[in-house]
Amino acid sequence: MIPADCGVSFSYAPDVLRLLAVFVLVMVSLSSLAPRTVRAQDADAEVSASSLAEARSLFERGLAAADAERWGQAVELFRRASEIVERPSIVFNLGQALMRLGQSTEARAALERFVAIADASADREDILAAQRLLAELEATQGTLDLSIEPADAIVELDGAPIAGSGAERTLTLDPGRHRLAITAPGHRPDRFEVSVIAGSHERRSAILERLPSRPATLVVHAPANAEVRVDGLLAGRGELESELVPGEHRVVVTSEGEAILERDITIGEGDRLVLDAVVRDGSGSVAEEPWLWIVIGLAVVGAGVGIGVGVYLSQPPVDPINGYAGTTGVSITALRF
Repeated sequence: MIPADCGVSFSYAPDVLRLLAVFVLVMVSLSSLAPRTVRAQDADAEVSASSLAEARSLFERGLAAADAERWGQAVELFRRASEIVERPSIVFNLGQALMRLGQSTEARAALERFVAIADASADREDILAAQRLLAELEATQGTLDLSIEPADAIVELDGAPIAGSGAERTLTLDPGRHRLAITAPGHRPDRFEVSVIAGSHERRSAILERLPSRPATLVVHAPANAEVRVDGLLAGRGELESELVPGEHRVVVTSEGEAILERDITIGEGDRLVLDAVVRDGSGSVAEEPWLWIVIGLAVVGAGVGIGVGVYLSQPPVDPINGYAGTTGVSITALRF
């Protein structure tokens, strides 16, 4: 409590309060005008100072590599920096480096990401530059419209799954040849290749055939190191039990680079076919060798024929007039007219 005789006058207290209120309002207004931080930078507080220093070093090295037109090295450095902390500047430069390498699809994704995370804190000219680059990329790529059934089928491009769903899908592809695979559970997969040129627009349909409710089953007994291929595709190694689409197939089993079984098969719905691919390594008993039994069989047959011939030749000649003089002492008289 302030003493009454301290010489302080309270007649100006209202003016002091008014000045304080004005000061607070001014500070609040100034804070609202300050540039906002990009959302990706909000995570900086969760990144250690050493990690931020590493990201900055990688970014600077990426810029140096880009200045020297070492675009592959620049891409790797920018990617590593972005994995530590995502900054619009890193993503923007990554997109440009990818574009220089001709990786249009990845460059487009990076530049679209830059536009998405850049807000008032980013230079408006940088955003416009990214949009111009995106327009250039669109002109250098081709598009493929896919009509797919079933709608939940998975689309793989060059071995990598593509995000998305629905019966109608549009893919933006770099120029060149691409492999596509459309698969769905319970359906026969559809695989094909497309050739894309800049600015091209194509449409393809992929209507997958539903597999029978009772697929055929192929069982192959083979050595553990043997490769089993069905219709040219590797189905497994060693013992195999696999479901097949009913119909005609070619099965080839190879061991140490040599085919030990080649078979064209026809298998029906619900059928179960067993194939044995046995490799003889000489460790079994001699009696187990099939060639031995063949030789023995021929020898037995030959011996029987020889005995029969010998018996025939050892018999005395037959006199058709006086009868037969056999070894039994019985004389048989021939019939006369």
